[in-house]
Amino acid sequence: AGAALTVALGAALPPPPAVAADGAALPELARLITGEGGQGAGGKDPEALLRYALPIDNKPSRELQAILEEVPERLKQPGIKGFNPILRAADEADGILSKQRNAILADVTPANKAKATEELNGIVADLSAFRTDVTTKKENNKGGLGPKEEIGEASKSILRRIGAVEAMMVDGFPVSIPAKYAALPRLEGRARVEMDVEINTKGRVIAASVGNVSTSYYLRNEGRKGGDYNSKDTLGVTFVFDVDGYSAPLTSGAFVDLINRGFYDGMDIQRADDFVVQTGDPVPRGGPHGFVDPDREALRNVPLEIKRVQDKDPTYEATFEDLGYTLDQPQLPFNAFGTVAMAREQFNNNSGSSQFFVLLKESEITPTGLNLLDGAYSTFAYVTEGTEFLGDLRPGDKIVGARVVDGLDNLKTGDSDAELPEFDEFGGLL
Repeated sequence: AGAALTVALGAALPPPPAVAADGAALPELARLITGEGGQGAGGKDPEALLRYALPIDNKPSRELQAILEEVPERLKQPGIKGFNPILRAADEADGILSKQRNAILADVTPANKAKATEELNGIVADLSAFRTDVTTKKENNKGGLGPKEEIGEASKSILRRIGAVEAMMVDGFPVSIPAKYAALPRLEGRARVEMDVEINTKGRVIAASVGNVSTSYYLRNEGRKGGDYNSKDTLGVTFVFDVDGYSAPLTSGAFVDLINRGFYDGMDIQRADDFVVQTGDPVPRGGPHGFVDPDREALRNVPLEIKRVQDKDPTYEATFEDLGYTLDQPQLPFNAFGTVAMAREQFNNNSGSSQFFVLLKESEITPTGLNLLDGAYSTFAYVTEGTEFLGDLRPGDKIVGARVVDGLDNLKTGDSDAELPEFDEFGGLL
């Protein structure tokens, strides 16, 4: 798939190459990124990946979402050719809701039964309206871009409601964290983060695109996607991060804690190319290259933390290759455009601290588990809004501010009496 690509990532970003610091590199990427992965047709969709990452096992709800995740693929067919399969999918989904409603509700926690019942009623109503709309568009031969976008958004809205019901099935925080990490903050559940970035547009063309799907018409319809284009040669964009503490509680906890501290506010985007966007190094030219805990006056590192699909808890301090899991699928794979992971030094698994990177590729060539990123870096979030502007970011664009807008109550501070974990130069716990 073309020439191998080497990208520097980790505890020392090279601001200009002349002052590049020690060993912060991803391996060569001859086998670039992932295949479909996940389950259903939503393997590349970040919201779908997050739904499948919930620690639940409810077969009818999983079947329900897999059916509706086929809608975007059907919409790729020319004209209205995909509309009949979409209508059949809606009928099948309605059948599951009719026949297996009790099986879905059986796994909802008692405190959420009433709310889940209300959501299911809403899903039934939405499916009815969805079928009517698709039927009307089919009968009137409305198979253009606009009508298809409306159908796609309606199916996503229904899927979000299904995801809300599935989230109500999670009972407490069913993940165990080793006691040796007691000093580190952890995210016991999910959180949503908004990050405001000011893009310097002077002399630049803002393409606003995701993967191979161009949305360059955005600036002719400013405001539609949340951007704020003004006469000061800047474009203000808000990126939304959905952070998953079920799959990576320590990495997610570190990130949300830093957001809540205002650590990233005023920080520049420090690396941006066709592969990743990266930031989070407080002192790129000198160091320290991570977050220094003010109470302990020590660098706070986070161990490598990756959860396999089949496991209840994440693995720590070792890559999947180290553990012989080279063909296994991580719970949060590098499948989606906008996958977020903690940066680290190439040869030190446990050197992550505050730097994170956002992947600007989606599944194309190799399946999950067969690329060189899955199982080697701690993925902990996906960018779910604002993704069309990720590829427009350049070094020097500024993070104006960031905040936790949902799930802050899931952030648990570390034990103030415990010692921060210390790792040797090769990443082992001292």
